[in-house]
Amino acid sequence: MLPKPAFVVAVALSAVWITLLQVPALAGSSEPVDPAQAVAGLRRDCDAGKAAACFQLGGLHATGRGVARDDGTAAALFVRACDGGHAAACFNSGFSYEHGKGLATDLRKAVTSYRRACDAGFAVGCNHLGMLTASGRGVTADLIVAKTLFEKACAGGDPHGCFNLGIQYSEGQGVPKDEARALGILQKACKGGHRTACSNVGVLYGQGRGVAKDSALAARYYYMACKAGDGAGCNNLGVAFSKGEGVPGDPQKAAALFAHACRLGMKSACPK
Repeated sequence: MLPKPAFVVAVALSAVWITLLQVPALAGSSEPVDPAQAVAGLRRDCDAGKAAACFQLGGLHATGRGVARDDGTAAALFVRACDGGHAAACFNSGFSYEHGKGLATDLRKAVTSYRRACDAGFAVGCNHLGMLTASGRGVTADLIVAKTLFEKACAGGDPHGCFNLGIQYSEGQGVPKDEARALGILQKACKGGHRTACSNVGVLYGQGRGVAKDSALAARYYYMACKAGDGAGCNNLGVAFSKGEGVPGDPQKAAALFAHACRLGMKSACPK
């Protein structure tokens, strides 16, 4: 039995700390110094209450540049920088508390940190806060509030937020189901580099959900997703080649795409 087109509704998160390392330059020089030479100055500035220096020093400890890699020290510095008003550091603090990365897991503190990042205009923090709110982790579950947070994340340029907002509309989660609206939001996520969103846009076109059916356009979106490494996109492009929908029928290409999708973790594409 051939695999079927897959519309992915799993929520999307950023997977790592954001370090945004910009090692200071020597006075009078446009060349960045070696990280090891910058540590003393960053530590001095951090101790003087400069949040950006604490954030940068935390980034060095998080990546092991110029100092020993130490998640605990990095997380503590991110918390310190967040307390000083650094939005990206608040996101990192939230991530640390949510995932127990350098700090004991504490979902309530994660919520507080993500909220501070979001309130400061850090879009990724809004998405993560939306995720916790949607699932009721560390805060009362509320899909309507989650929608507002995903909207803020999406408007702020985070494609993960756009993806999650699009899924809410496609599935009717906390909002009336509206696949036409979902399509536009998922297209924005796709343009922002969210590969699974590209695959989902293809499914909507391929099945005529919220838009006139267009198998050729669906195949182009599947190709974009597959090329970017999305297993669902490769699976769906394989289905298109197996059925000759939007592309010429080609069983060999279909088989190769199913195999690739399987290697990317798409279990439904693997041989039964």
